[in-house]
Amino acid sequence: MYHKLDPSISPQSGRRERWRNPFVLSEQDFGQQMGYLRSQGYSSISLSDFAAYLNGQSTLPEKAVIITFDDGDASHYTIAHTILMKYGFIATFFVTVGTLDQPGSLSQAQLKQMRKDGMAIESHTLTHPFLTQLGKDELMRELVESKVVLEEKINGAVRFIAIPGGIYNNRVMAMVKEAGYTGAVTSDLGINQDGSDLYRLKRIGIHQGTSLSDFANLLNGRGLLVRRSRQVVLTTLRRTLGLRTYERLKKGVCTLIAQE
Repeated sequence: MYHKLDPSISPQSGRRERWRNPFVLSEQDFGQQMGYLRSQGYSSISLSDFAAYLNGQSTLPEKAVIITFDDGDASHYTIAHTILMKYGFIATFFVTVGTLDQPGSLSQAQLKQMRKDGMAIESHTLTHPFLTQLGKDELMRELVESKVVLEEKINGAVRFIAIPGGIYNNRVMAMVKEAGYTGAVTSDLGINQDGSDLYRLKRIGIHQGTSLSDFANLLNGRGLLVRRSRQVVLTTLRRTLGLRTYERLKKGVCTLIAQE
């Protein structure tokens, strides 16, 4: 799971930068990671490929990986798309539909080109809210309208959705199904395999400062236990403090560290 790429960030960025922008990777790091995948014989697949596999309709390559990007940042086209094409990979791009064609975001023309080049374009809702905080009508609008509008813009089917902030519950997932999605990806840490729930697919977030050796370990499931323990603690804090209080606290901590 990736978010934003930035050519101005150094691969050797310090602790302050990593805390301030954990989801912003250097262009060089992403290129090296894709190069590593290619050198190790990995094949990129789409979520539709994986769904077909889970449903017994197809097989998968021996070393299959699903590369995903959230939000619809302009760097997904200007940097990620170029690097992916260089190494012969495809990726799935989850777009926050309400930001399309705005400064710093993907354009409709770029989406069409990416899709033409084999990339999958999927939904990241309309306005990127925490879905658990929405009423039924508002939640359904985020799910359905983003799907319909995006399908019109790319002239193709939108089958999957990425849950904003990774915050979901049973009600949200039931409405994701009702809205007509084939599946959903979360921010839950882990590797998907036989028997995975299509509406609770796990991902491995790649953060700024992830070394190539750490990247290799994560691909093989090593180091996930420590990360998962940290995620459980953060999830508990969110539920205890409430999302708004948690986000304010997190922002304050990041600001203090950045000012050290």
